[in-house]
Amino acid sequence: DLDTLKSTRAFIGERDWNALYQQRPTPPEGTFFKQSMVYTYALDEMPANHRPYMTGDLALGTKRDNDETCIGRWMLTQDDTLYLHPDLFWERKSADASVEEIISMMERHRPMTTWWEKGQIDKAVGPFLKKRMSERGMYGNLEALPVAGDKGFRASAIRGRMAMGKVKFPRFAPWWPRAKEQLLKFTGSGDDASDDFVDMCALIGQALGGQIRASGPRKNVIELPKTGSLGWIKHQHKMEQRELKRLEARKGF
Repeated sequence: DLDTLKSTRAFIGERDWNALYQQRPTPPEGTFFKQSMVYTYALDEMPANHRPYMTGDLALGTKRDNDETCIGRWMLTQDDTLYLHPDLFWERKSADASVEEIISMMERHRPMTTWWEKGQIDKAVGPFLKKRMSERGMYGNLEALPVAGDKGFRASAIRGRMAMGKVKFPRFAPWWPRAKEQLLKFTGSGDDASDDFVDMCALIGQALGGQIRASGPRKNVIELPKTGSLGWIKHQHKMEQRELKRLEARKGF
């Protein structure tokens, strides 16, 4: 009965409770992504002023039966906070059906840029996607991101943003409980049973990280004193003396 279950839960602890009774063998605080990193927003908190982007993880392989295509629309605000739009496509469909969903999402949201994994978009569905975009009159900027490192390495950029509270998910979306569960169960090892949602999130972290370039080394710039100041008078006198010495040294040449 319920009282027995409550006492069992208190006795064995949350971790064993999740594994044995909830079929979710993962720490409740998360593994790679911690519970403290997961920020959400309400429907009335959606940003009006933002830059729209899209990322997608296409299920094209046959390695696992539970691969799904996950395509999300992101909103980047002026203060560099990312909001994931509730209009998320996350289903198991054929490549041609996924292409039609991609174009439909692009028509609805008009993203500035749509990012994909390089192998997926270049060699797999890229040519067909561009052909269908042209046929449907939907023109957009598609960019391929090179994939390097393991799953954890690729997700490190978005984890950093999440840790700073700069990523927010729609807690009112019907798919959010499932997405949150995948985030907290993700280990980054590459052996996770499901990581479609995480891969889609990782892409926006990689993409936005690539948009910010480190400043180059500062050039040697001589800052002159303000004209008319005592420092300026001293500087002018020093330059005149230097010129006189140079002319003196050149006599006879």
